[in-house]
Amino acid sequence: MKSTFRPRLLNGQTGDPALLLNLRWQGRALLVDLGRIDRTPAPVLLPI
Repeated sequence: MKSTFRPRLLNGQTGDPALLLNLRWQGRALLVDLGRIDRTPAPVLLPI
């Protein structure tokens, strides 16, 4: 059984914490513990 969430650290393990949870098959995402995301490309942020 596949997970509905696909977690990803946006700024790596040593950067400011921001966790992106992509919702598989829905074209949506959740952003948790918003940190510094100014280096994150726009296509990654658009589904939020």
